[in-house]
Amino acid sequence: VACSWRTEDNTAKASTHYVAGNGILEFEHGQMVATIPLTILPAGRCQLRSTVRVITFNIAGAKFDPNTEGGKESCMANVVIEPDPDIQERILRIHSVLAVNWAKAHTAQSNWTAWKEQIMDSIKLRDDEQDDDEEERGGCLDYLSMATTAVLVVPWKIIFSIIPPPGFCDGWVCFVGSLMGIGALTAVVGDSAALLGCVLEIGSAITAITLVALGTSLPDTFASRTAAVTDPTADASVGNVTG
Repeated sequence: VACSWRTEDNTAKASTHYVAGNGILEFEHGQMVATIPLTILPAGRCQLRSTVRVITFNIAGAKFDPNTEGGKESCMANVVIEPDPDIQERILRIHSVLAVNWAKAHTAQSNWTAWKEQIMDSIKLRDDEQDDDEEERGGCLDYLSMATTAVLVVPWKIIFSIIPPPGFCDGWVCFVGSLMGIGALTAVVGDSAALLGCVLEIGSAITAITLVALGTSLPDTFASRTAAVTDPTADASVGNVTG
């Protein structure tokens, strides 16, 4: 049994979403399955689904079912081109994290309001939504955790909350301020490690390749490994290795 086949545009377009094709499909005696090659092109289909028709016609040695699409003269199959669900979910999650309402951000009043809110939020020890639940089950561990957060975390949150939000000057003020804050934090970590090494009578070189290196690079190592496994391009791994 043999028949001709060809592709036909539907919502998918040839040379944009797929490579147009045609040919002869042959079945040997007793053969039940044959394959039609169809090449799908990368076209940024993160949220799009498109279809292309594959039509078989001019059959010899058999007949088409007249009750199917195409009737007795041909047979049609609608091939759906859609993104991989896992990659689509990852891209949409990244997009939702990076998305910024610039229309609101460029409003001067909203910028000042956002700056005020981030300073006020830095003083809070817990979110407002969690207050009712945590008050009911509050105990010694809860108060100990809050006290530890107040001593170790809140000061840094207040310092970094002084950095203006991205709405000012197209984000350049936030970018430069963040670099300065990270530089100051790095200096504090370095001096703290040097003082700890002095107290423990450990040389600066040993302190650097143990305490400082583990404390700063070990989290990046796990992040790089996760990025290498899950991200299509693993840009985070390349950035961490370069850093």
